[in-house]
Amino acid sequence: MGDYGLVLQSDPLSNAPPVIAQQPRSLTVRMDTFATLGVGAGGSSPLTYEWFKNGVAPCVGGNPNLYFDPVQRSNAGDYYVVVRNRFGSATSATARLTVVSDAPSVRIQSIGAARLTITGQSDVNYRIEYADRLKGTNTLWNTLTTFESVRTPFIWIDPESPLVSQRYYRVVQE
Repeated sequence: MGDYGLVLQSDPLSNAPPVIAQQPRSLTVRMDTFATLGVGAGGSSPLTYEWFKNGVAPCVGGNPNLYFDPVQRSNAGDYYVVVRNRFGSATSATARLTVVSDAPSVRIQSIGAARLTITGQSDVNYRIEYADRLKGTNTLWNTLTTFESVRTPFIWIDPESPLVSQRYYRVVQE
């Protein structure tokens, strides 16, 4: 059962309600990778599993493991599972699936003004920031502009750059 070991299940002739033996664990994963949320449960056979995402039922599932292949930004959320049999039910703790993507890359060209070509994850929000001086962790970054749900690569030209002697840029994914 993924990283959780074996599925625990008691004798089908006993009258044991479900019990959660191994809670699902929160995960932080990169987009376009593989992830599994899992639960370990015991109780009289047969056990059924109903996974919930952000309190809404049911999300795709039906067994002790919930697979994401590949992980997408829309998979991010809080998950729990209800395990049932004819003698009762047990609800797991909530596990959060956090999805991150690689940082965007930036290429800068000077064509009379600074031209930034940004390549990163499509359909996410970006913020372009600048600083006049770099001071390590104390650098004061100012927002120049934001872009919502853009497709990459995209180009942005800083109209103020010809007016300043020096400027540093960074692109932040929101």
